[in-house]
Amino acid sequence: MGMLSLDNNLISKESGEYSAEESYEFQKHAESGYRIALAVPEMNDIAGEILAHHEHWDGTGYPRGLKGDEIPQLSRITAILDGYAKWSRNQVDEVEVNKTAVDKLSEGAGHQYDPELVQMFLDLIRK
Repeated sequence: MGMLSLDNNLISKESGEYSAEESYEFQKHAESGYRIALAVPEMNDIAGEILAHHEHWDGTGYPRGLKGDEIPQLSRITAILDGYAKWSRNQVDEVEVNKTAVDKLSEGAGHQYDPELVQMFLDLIRK
């Protein structure tokens, strides 16, 4: 939801390509999504999870620097699905998409992502 507040050119960039200003703008989307969810009564219950979906397992994420189990489980799941979708976008070869996404999620397990949830997700997509 908060991605609606971002310029399409910013959305299409890889995270390592952001200038300091672009990084700041991108990071605000979690808070924008949170505010949108608070404004919609049916979404109030998940507003906190939306805010936390860019927190990292090792505490290096944003906006609050939550770590491990401090991060709501729905936020941890959303982060994995968001990453998988990002690495699957604009790919032609389905096998290559899966390999890239699996590699990226595996690399991020324990750093960006909950390692147990990554393993569960990878087990599911391998079936």
